[in-house]
Amino acid sequence: MRKIRRSCAVHETPAPEDAIEMLDALIIRFTELGLLNDREYARMMTASLTRKGLSEKAIYARLKNRGIPKNLVREHLEEEAHSDSQAALRFAQRKRIGPFRKSPLPDDPLSRQKQKNKEFSALARAGFDFETARRVLEQDPSSADMLL
Repeated sequence: MRKIRRSCAVHETPAPEDAIEMLDALIIRFTELGLLNDREYARMMTASLTRKGLSEKAIYARLKNRGIPKNLVREHLEEEAHSDSQAALRFAQRKRIGPFRKSPLPDDPLSRQKQKNKEFSALARAGFDFETARRVLEQDPSSADMLL
């Protein structure tokens, strides 16, 4: 609708009413063809975001912003057997933090704490609670690979 308003403000044809009618017809046609399907979109996005290592809260927030109902997201999270612990490990692996860190923590206590705070912050921004973040960051590197 925003694009229709912007276009009609610049161009004389089609009239806004005609453009809205064309949009409605297009939505009906795409829905009949199966191209607009919230259930399938929610399934696909939930699987993708789970593979990326996003928390349940982050997945709910992303899909809510796109207009997907919470019950559809919950249904697909249950299908995926989503676990925040597994997702946090995947996230840590992608970001190379915690047990997947390439270089060891600095010897200086202040620098070490600063690095840990950065890693905790990254997990918190991704939507993981403190306890999950703590468990992931304290994970032994040899056992973390086996858990994925």
